[in-house]
Amino acid sequence: MLTGFLLITYFGVSTIFTVIGFLLIALSAGYFLFFRRSGAALIALALPFLLHQSDAPFSKVMENGSTVTRIYSKDTHYGNLKVVDYSYGPKRHRELMIDGLVQGGIDLSDGMSVYGYAYFLEFLPYGINPSGRSCLVIGLGAGVIPVWYEQRGIRTDVVDVDPYVVEIARNYFGFSLSGDMIVADARYYLNTTDKRYDYIILDVFNGDTTPGHVLSVEALRLVKERLTDRGILAINLIGSLTKDNFMTSSIIRTLQRVFATVTLYPNFDPEAGDGNGNITVLAYNAALPPFDRSLVASFPVHRFPTAEVNRFLGRTYTLPPDTPAVVLTDDYNPIDFYDVGLKEWLRRNILDGVDLDVLI
Repeated sequence: MLTGFLLITYFGVSTIFTVIGFLLIALSAGYFLFFRRSGAALIALALPFLLHQSDAPFSKVMENGSTVTRIYSKDTHYGNLKVVDYSYGPKRHRELMIDGLVQGGIDLSDGMSVYGYAYFLEFLPYGINPSGRSCLVIGLGAGVIPVWYEQRGIRTDVVDVDPYVVEIARNYFGFSLSGDMIVADARYYLNTTDKRYDYIILDVFNGDTTPGHVLSVEALRLVKERLTDRGILAINLIGSLTKDNFMTSSIIRTLQRVFATVTLYPNFDPEAGDGNGNITVLAYNAALPPFDRSLVASFPVHRFPTAEVNRFLGRTYTLPPDTPAVVLTDDYNPIDFYDVGLKEWLRRNILDGVDLDVLI
């Protein structure tokens, strides 16, 4: 009862572990001091202070010569948030992590995204309907995507459930907005607003978890109601196209129940490796033209994902027609169960690509 309604509610995980650890050692030392009359037990009281690691910024030089610095860490109701800087000589970039999974990153010299998925969510909708003037971004992350749309003169609103993510985006990633910043659950906002948007960007991964309640057929019907006649929904989906593709296929089938056109744009080669990665999914009802790459050719791309964007932007993929799938509903939505293999793949990538001291 105390854990669920007091400790987790009001204290971070690190604080809970630290305080309980101190109490356990103090109880043991007290027993030996008062009942066993052993003054040496007092030495044990010094152990917490010798072993305790503070939440001060952590920094180390990695094997490749770059320096990694954890400059912010906080446990919230929605996960562990970290801001991490990487530097090599004059080059510096910053990342936002939620439960160990990178949610976005920028080059500190120019504010550009160092990850390719952001460019797919920006360029693909714009390259189909460049006349859009309003945008809703669901899932703030580091704030890269709404800032890009605002820079194009497109008034952008943002919805995110975690107020600390908003604080981090403003304080560490230069996020600012002329539109509305709404701290609320996405379904609640979609239910209560009467605004309609030319673009809706759905990028709501929290760590390795896909919030299924925003991908049910009922939720997607709400999204459709919030789109203009020529509006486009763009989803950032981490999924599988070849092996464990049941949930990816189910999300696509659910979208097809709501929208006339649903197109997959993998940010990777589906035939290479295990077929997992970021997939940009576009959905809309209007008879819109196909993606026109020339409309976004002049937009800059950071040097890190340039090869990825140049190679895969605009390439489509179609799942085989016999791919097993179900329509996801509020009543039956087993994303967490069937996505276990994909989560394990993501976790392996995290352990391979992120320094363990940063994760801990």
